[in-house]
Amino acid sequence: MSLRRDLRKIYLFELFRNLHLVSAVLIPFFTDWGGLNLTQTMWLQSWFIAWIFLLEIPTGSIADVLGRKISLSIGALVGSIAALVYSSYPNFSLFMLGELLYALSYSLFSGADKAMIYDTLKMHGKEKESKKIFGKAFTFKMIGMLIGAPLGSLIAGYLGVRYAMMFMFFPLFTSFLIGLSLKEPERGERAKSYFQVFKEGMNVIRSDKELLALICNYVAFYVIAYYTIWMYQPLLLEAGMNISLLGFVHSALIIAQMILANSYAFLEDLLGRKKLIMLNPIVLGLSFVFCGISNGLIPLLLLVILSAGFGKSRDPLMQSYLNEFIPSKQRATVLSTISMLSRLILAFTNLLIGMLMDVSVKYAYLILGFITLFLSFALRVDAREKAY
Repeated sequence: MSLRRDLRKIYLFELFRNLHLVSAVLIPFFTDWGGLNLTQTMWLQSWFIAWIFLLEIPTGSIADVLGRKISLSIGALVGSIAALVYSSYPNFSLFMLGELLYALSYSLFSGADKAMIYDTLKMHGKEKESKKIFGKAFTFKMIGMLIGAPLGSLIAGYLGVRYAMMFMFFPLFTSFLIGLSLKEPERGERAKSYFQVFKEGMNVIRSDKELLALICNYVAFYVIAYYTIWMYQPLLLEAGMNISLLGFVHSALIIAQMILANSYAFLEDLLGRKKLIMLNPIVLGLSFVFCGISNGLIPLLLLVILSAGFGKSRDPLMQSYLNEFIPSKQRATVLSTISMLSRLILAFTNLLIGMLMDVSVKYAYLILGFITLFLSFALRVDAREKAY
């Protein structure tokens, strides 16, 4: 009974902290209310990513020294404050402070959430159920996102985009209160330092050419797929979509990702591994190209769903392939290194994509589309089966 109660609280924590009311109206928030251009908007995302990279070390120490409960609770509290700072006044310096606070919140959550679940199960001798419980926690996370996006766009449509950000305070503060009620489990081993992980991971990657090729393929299209979320809002608004409907589109993107992520076993049997790995970037690239040359709202809507569905659902598929090539003892280290590399690249590409979008969102789609199609052939991998 105690375990069930602890897990229920964790599930609720995941649900409320992922009620991202502003997710579907981020671009209108920055451009319409904030008065920023798209280059400045994407610069803020690079600022956010840079701070996540820098804060991973000290915030990891908080979880190790003070406990997962404190780390998660402070993360939720800092996030709720960030929402108020961000929505207080349209000023670039305040937005930088807001992004810094959101980065601190994200870093306090990072790793501590999964460690809380696993250590809670371990405390009750139920570690073997971790895969099922992690799956349930992920489901509650997705439910939060599915509810938050349309609710936030309705708030933006009727009250203004500022309030979609401002009202983020309530679910995040609710998460803070739930976090305080969590039971602190016994702690496992202290984590390695961030830079130690990066150095060890790079050594493993450099020693295996097949693994390096697979990582290059994964990181390149992970970075490109990231922009499906940032480019669709100005594209659809330019095509005449009402802002209050953007949240429902965002939910459709999430549902498309979930459907495709659960279809990859069937697609692999049908196409084979090599063709499946190429399928995602080819569909993503073609969708981007057609987004750049199409004009009607309905065709653009379908293309946006298609691009996000194939682009953003690729992560779990590629993670499963990567795991086959990584020795079990170095698995966590290498996966963390890949995550760091992806963030570093995004910190630079955000600025370029922002400038492109300021020239023309359709040009940005076209250029990214052709780059994606080129890389889908240039970075193709053999993808033979391998297991450690």
